[in-house]
Parts: sequence; C-alpha cells; structure tokens
Amino acid sequence: MSFCKDIFGYIFYSFGYFLYTILWGLMNFYQNWMSPPSTSYERSCEVRNIMWRRKFFMIDVVSPRDFITCHEMFTDPGYVLQPNVSLYCLTKDYAYFVETPASVDVFNSDTSSFLYIGQFTNALKVIKFPLASFCKLADRLGNPKVKVCFMPNTGRCGSTLLANALGKVPGTLLYAEPDCLTNIGHLWKQKHVTQSEYERMVVATMRILCKPRQETDTICIKTRSCASCHLNTIKMFFPEFIIIFGYRNSLKTVSSFLGLMLSETAQSLAMYLIDSDTFSKYIPWFRRRFFYYFCFMLEENFFTEIADKMNTVELFTYAWANCIKVIQEFLSQGGVLTPILYEDMDANKVATLENVFKELDIDKKHVAVALKAFTEDSQAGSPLSRENISNLKRRKISRENIVKANMILAKFDLPNLGEEFRLTKG
Repeated sequence: MSFCKDIFGYIFYSFGYFLYTILWGLMNFYQNWMSPPSTSYERSCEVRNIMWRRKFFMIDVVSPRDFITCHEMFTDPGYVLQPNVSLYCLTKDYAYFVETPASVDVFNSDTSSFLYIGQFTNALKVIKFPLASFCKLADRLGNPKVKVCFMPNTGRCGSTLLANALGKVPGTLLYAEPDCLTNIGHLWKQKHVTQSEYERMVVATMRILCKPRQETDTICIKTRSCASCHLNTIKMFFPEFIIIFGYRNSLKTVSSFLGLMLSETAQSLAMYLIDSDTFSKYIPWFRRRFFYYFCFMLEENFFTEIADKMNTVELFTYAWANCIKVIQEFLSQGGVLTPILYEDMDANKVATLENVFKELDIDKKHVAVALKAFTEDSQAGSPLSRENISNLKRRKISRENIVKANMILAKFDLPNLGEEFRLTKG
C-alpha cells in the first residue's frame, strides 16, 4: 500500500510539475514583459515561495524539482547570507538555496541526521541564484576564516556518528551531507561543465558553505560516499583543510548497504528488480540508476555494460572498492588525510575522538560532550533510523555473490570480501 501511494504520488507530482512548468513559463514571460527583472548583480537573487514538495526516495540526491514554487521578489544576493538560508543544490546555470524557519536549526543532528532531509522537510522558500552571481558573492567572501574538516567516506561506516560527535563540540558547525557537492560531481562527470568551471563551482561552494557565522570556529563537512571524487580539487584550492576519511570492513559495508535498501518500501522493490537478471535484461534502468547514484562520480566513465550486469551485492562492493581506490590514489600523490576505521572507533571511542580532536586542534575537555553522540541514533529523522531498521531481516549474502564480489575486489587489488584491510595515514 505504501509503495502504491509513493508511485501514484510520484506520477501525480510529475504530471503536476509538467502543468506547472507550462503555467509558470507563461506567467514568467508575462511578468518579464510587463516588468523585466533587473539584470544587475544587486537584484539577481530571486526569492520563490514553496507551493508543494515531493521526493520519490527521501535519500535521493536533491534537485530543483523537489519543490514547486512561485515568484515572490528579486533582491540583493546578501539575502542568502542569513543564518537560516542554506545552499541546497546546483545546476550548471543556477544555485538554489532554501530558507527555513529561524526557530529550526537544520544543521543540528536533532533536526535530521542529514542536512538535505532537514532542508527539504523544513524549507519555506527557495532562493534561485544565477551561477555568475553565486561565484561573485563567493569571491567577495573569500576563503574560509575558520578551521574546516572535510569528511569523505565509503558510506555505512560510522562517519555520520563521528560527524555528529564533532557537531556537539561548542563552536562547531556540522554540514551532514550537503548535496550541492553531489550535484557538482554529477555535472563534472557528465561533462556538462568544463574542468575550469567545475573547479570554480567547488571553490565557490566551499566559500559559501563556510560563510561567516557567529560563535563558529570550526566547520565540519561530511559528504556522501561518492563525493570523495572532489579530494584533489580540495587539496589544490584549500590545502589548509583537514581531511578525515571514514571507512569500514568491506563485508560489513556491503551488508549495511543491503539493509539500507530495505529501509523504504520503494527501495525494497528496487532492490528486488535490480537483483532480477530477467527484469534487468529487458529494463536495465534500475541498475543503471543505482550505479549512477553510488559509483558514477568515482568512475572515469559511465560504462553501461558494467552497470547492466551488477546486482546489489556487486554494486555496493564496486562502490566500496572505487572509493578506496580514490583514496589510495590521493595518498600516493602526496595527499594528507587521517583514516578512521569504524571497527577501531567502535572498539575505542575515546581514543578515536582524542585522535580526531588532536588533528583539529580541539581541546580534549570536549571529548565527554562529544561521546554523547555514541549513545544516540545517528540516523534519527531519516529512513535509516534505528526505529525503521531494527526489525528488518537482513539478507544473507550467498556464496555465489561472495565469489562475484571477490572478483570485483581482485580487479582493484584489494583483499577478499570481509578480509582485513587498513589504510595508513598520509
């Protein structure tokens, strides 16, 4: 019943969005004809009221299509520097911010474990910003004036838990998976932007994310797993950033991702369809979509012949291996980062926090307050919360799939699924 509701909701949303696009195009043409908006930088920021919102998968990558909006006004770009206005997503032409109630802190893990979910559910307005103005504002802000911790990861590795612990330290602002970085990666890999445009977008985004805020001396930016592709660009333009990389045993990572697929009805059905060779032979869209979602940003190219043949076990193994490959290449090129293995963190939380605090020059007296995060549900407020997944029956990985996973890992010169693997600090 829930899945049918999602399907009909998505169809209704798509049809409504199509009608609205036509209506808004006519309205926009009429407004521009009667009173053309200023083309100056000072009035290039468009504020739009949200009429409706809809996402098929709550954990899907954000998009301007998440909201149906109507025009309110044009205003100064400084509007987006308000503390309750945050960067939501990017296209090759525009940056989109959302305005949330001043009483709701979307950066606090108590609001949502992931920023993009807190933004989506609490947004009141969308602010549409031409990319040229976005970059100009970023140039005026300049590089961050505070310490920045950049946290790529393999996914399902305790990185959200560690980030939440850092977020509890006074003076630390946490960005838990800002999807603007995911948008940039997809634009770059799809060659919708040039290398120089991509680098410009990354620099501008980092500057905007780290806009001045009162009582903030450290900013932690924890990304989706696929955003590890930005590491070399971060190193080039922000060498002062401290990089903490979270990872986990390969078997436990893959098993956890399989559990993630059971957290929502629609995802459970998608998992069944991906694992069906018969279905995927004639309709490979599901496999390609999930390969695109988890692997594409870490790949040199999008190989449909690879994506079309992968079931979920192979897909998540490939994603883990690709992420590790990116980190190994980064380290081999002189990159500096601190790897945090989930199993070590779970065995000795205090030592892990003390190690991270040392890297970030945070006083050890804050370890006690940070430890409180380990007693809380790091995924609260998302489909991955303990409440949602506690009663799910985890699928056992078959021997056949273990063999397939090991073949993938061998291509990356990595140990077999579940065997010990450690990165050394660069």
